[in-house]
Amino acid sequence: MCCAVATMTLVAAPAWQGSSNYTVYTAESRRNVSFKTDAGVDFLPLEPLTSMLKLSIVEDAVRGGVMIQGGGQSILLIPNQSFASLGQGRVVSLPGPVRREGRTWQVPAEFVSLVLAPALGLRAEIRRPSHVILIGDIRLPKIAGRVERSGLNARLVVDVAPPAPFHVTRDGNRMTVQFDAIAFEAASIAGTVPDLITGARIQGTAIVVTLGKSAMGYRVDETDRAHLVIEVAAPPPPPPVVAPAPPLAQAPPLPETPASPAQVRPADQPPTIDVAPAGSLRTIVIDPGHGGEDSGVRGAGGALEKTVALQLAKRLKAALESRLGLRAVLTREEDRVIGPDERARLANIGKGDLFLSLHANGSSQPTTAGIQVLSLAAASYLSGVSKSEVPDVPVPVLGGGTRTIALAPSRAAQIPFVEQSAAFAEILTRRLEAGKVRPRPVRQLPLRPLAGVHMPAVLIEAGFLSNRDDEKALTGGDRAQKLIDALVATIGDLRSGIPDQAPPSAPPAKP
Repeated sequence: MCCAVATMTLVAAPAWQGSSNYTVYTAESRRNVSFKTDAGVDFLPLEPLTSMLKLSIVEDAVRGGVMIQGGGQSILLIPNQSFASLGQGRVVSLPGPVRREGRTWQVPAEFVSLVLAPALGLRAEIRRPSHVILIGDIRLPKIAGRVERSGLNARLVVDVAPPAPFHVTRDGNRMTVQFDAIAFEAASIAGTVPDLITGARIQGTAIVVTLGKSAMGYRVDETDRAHLVIEVAAPPPPPPVVAPAPPLAQAPPLPETPASPAQVRPADQPPTIDVAPAGSLRTIVIDPGHGGEDSGVRGAGGALEKTVALQLAKRLKAALESRLGLRAVLTREEDRVIGPDERARLANIGKGDLFLSLHANGSSQPTTAGIQVLSLAAASYLSGVSKSEVPDVPVPVLGGGTRTIALAPSRAAQIPFVEQSAAFAEILTRRLEAGKVRPRPVRQLPLRPLAGVHMPAVLIEAGFLSNRDDEKALTGGDRAQKLIDALVATIGDLRSGIPDQAPPSAPPAKP
């Protein structure tokens, strides 16, 4: 044993070439660790690495080495040897030898990714150019962005490597893109479009965008997470005006009658007309399910469906108004009971162009999970409508006589829109799939909440509260934001009208 120690102490200290720091990240901590380079290999002190991972170091006097213990693992290092010995006789080669300086052990930086992290069942990444080490499920993306004009609009284009989840919010003239990351490795945002985007800056793990005075809504394109594109819309052009038609030359002059002040209009202010095409989406009716004494599903952790639905509805309303400039109407804005007929009446008198009924699901199987988008199955629903509810009514016919027509009941008002409703459900589900939400398949059911609505309508089950992961994602995670983003993007794509059927899916790419 004495000879082993003597041999170890006679080893000359290496001639280090420079010294600096690696930044080491774990899920719980961040630490700057000094390193030295010798023969192209970066060496780090062992103790800071093991302490961050809650491992212990024990000197092995018999073999003149050191034993690392913890997490049910033992790792033996021998000075001047380019390998590490693990349990069950495994040996891992290293790019450089283990070294000792006085009381300090030095190991190659790759020791973390080759030995330490795998022994603990963790992933690790060594980024030598930027002197960064990531241990565990850590997101540290590089961010590079630019602001540029796109036709009449402006857009923020951000490259994110590796991709990281994000969500976008707007408060007045401030728009924030918040990333799910511990930090940015490098970040820069260049360019402005003064009337729409006056500037963008990095703040922590977010991009803060200052919007110009002309900025209206915004739209997020998240089909490619590595290239985030946010388009900020300019004000729409003013609607065309139509001057009053001149009287026919043969028409006799009408007698003049005194006009009330309210009827007088200056000659230079002709009336305007609403030129929005039929079928376009201008008013979205959002229907938070349940309410009052009707709590709906109670989650595994105590969340109530009525509360989850109302919170989701209010956030969706704010997103549609701020990002797309649409009118959004809630069937209830507080915790109160409201029946399906009243919900349909509010939607119909509000002249909605799309009806979104928001709910949360429940199941006797706690493993059942996922979002589902549903529309009305017309045939199944009408099978429950009795003949007495569809009376034959005689109506006069031009030229004389009468004809008999069957009047559809008010609770079957959805029937003319079943194809568009099914198409919207399919398109939204594809959008959710693209956003990695993994929705359940689209279904058509005889849904009472949709039957009396005279517009395209879908019912969205935002998740299963009976599933703890779904409940957590809806109440404290990013599920609600992902659903809102998908809805806003889908409605933005379909503003000019919902097709009668969803376009076919793109064929899978060839390998």
